[in-house]
Amino acid sequence: MFVSSTKPKHRRRGSATVELAICLPLITLLSLSAIEISSKIFLQETLTQAAYEGALVAARQGGTSAKAQANAAAVLNSRNVKNFSISFSRDVATTVPGPQISITITAPVANNSLIPGQLYPRTNLNSTLTFVKEAL
Repeated sequence: MFVSSTKPKHRRRGSATVELAICLPLITLLSLSAIEISSKIFLQETLTQAAYEGALVAARQGGTSAKAQANAAAVLNSRNVKNFSISFSRDVATTVPGPQISITITAPVANNSLIPGQLYPRTNLNSTLTFVKEAL
């Protein structure tokens, strides 16, 4: 009594194609989502680093808003951040040592996304760092 095994093979024909058709869009979506979330985290960390670098220059004696903005912009430009804005809570050059000064850097997510399209049409990320100007 010999049993032929050709029947089960015929019923399984094309199942790999159907599984791929179902799973491939999900795997692609998960991969692109991970890339986009990583890009957003990198942008936030870049804004924080630029705020820190700008505050280091502004906190020193003789530091000005222009020097601090140039230093922060150098960090942002080196990491290809587009359409950013840098602002201070008060003028750095005329502030005496003691009061707190804040630097805020803002950048739109849509212009700095790796994936083209408008996933975040009006979302901005910002980083604010507060520091005290150094005394002599």
